Amino acid sequence: MVSSELSFSTSKMIFYFIVCENNKVSLSLKGGKGMDSRSIALARKVLNSYSIRPNSIQVVQGGGMKTVWMVNTLKRTYCLKRLKHGLKRMNFSIQAQKYIKDHKAQVADIVKTKKGAQYIVHNGQLFLLYEWVHGIKPDFSSSSDLKKSIEVLAHFHKASAGFAPRTSCRESTKWGKWPIEYHNMMEDFKSWGRSDHFRNIDEPIREIIGQGKHAKALLSRSYYANWIRKNEKVVCHQDIKEDNVVLTRKGCVILDLDSITYDLPLRDLRDIIHTEMLKIGKWDSRLFQKIISWYISVNPLTSKELKVLYIDCLFPHAFHATAASVYKKRESVSSSILTQVIEIERSKKKDLLQKI
Repeated sequence: MVSSELSFSTSKMIFYFIVCENNKVSLSLKGGKGMDSRSIALARKVLNSYSIRPNSIQVVQGGGMKTVWMVNTLKRTYCLKRLKHGLKRMNFSIQAQKYIKDHKAQVADIVKTKKGAQYIVHNGQLFLLYEWVHGIKPDFSSSSDLKKSIEVLAHFHKASAGFAPRTSCRESTKWGKWPIEYHNMMEDFKSWGRSDHFRNIDEPIREIIGQGKHAKALLSRSYYANWIRKNEKVVCHQDIKEDNVVLTRKGCVILDLDSITYDLPLRDLRDIIHTEMLKIGKWDSRLFQKIISWYISVNPLTSKELKVLYIDCLFPHAFHATAASVYKKRESVSSSILTQVIEIERSKKKDLLQKI
């Protein structure tokens, strides 16, 4: 039965690109049976280019250009994915995925076509076929699950070192762009600080702007520029979260590499640190140190490199992301959430400055 919401139960299994909570999977499918049958027919046409014989095909993510199908054969299960963007943009990601997998990182296997290609272009749309990843969704509130996920992220970064596209593509890169990013976010702060929305929290806003200025100045005097000049690029995932990691019997696997980009590995590390602090509603210096120690046990960072991380964590990224939801995405954010984010930004300052 297909309705606006399709639900079914699963015994502690997460399917590729499906959000699983309390062993229940909920999928949003738009368009009803007609759209579903057309989508499955499209998948069958694409799968003709592969050496597999599907017994069943099921849409597990749909409603837009990005679509995911679960493909069952007699012996194996696969994930067919239609990407949101075309080959010109995604070729960088496809080549990086192969390189990272070849260098022993835990990412999903891309299945080659009958002709040995890693992708199919059908009617101008880009498709990839993956081995299905069986396992469970991690719970980052569990120290054990978070530790495993941080370690697999460190392996991911380590495996990506030295990647350079072999064929022409549009490279995705944030390499060396932090000073520009900091500047642009500071300009946003100044603009938002004059708005009515923040009138009642004028003093904390000024404090956060000052914190951003301080971090920007520290970055300019840090090891960052020398690190960039070494040009030892790695690939960042940019969206490490519980939904994009699977715990399997053989270890963690990282999913959804569509948005990968060149940058320092600190970008992913900072993102996951801020995300976890926001979840618990405070800056936890012990958790901060645990995350770093788990990471460097796999992918070591020098004291100079760690200071760059501390500076980047000092910059009020979390406040910018929250405020941007209001001003750029036109989303509603409650005053309690905004207050909580401001408090986290303020409370981390002393801890981080002591380390810098």
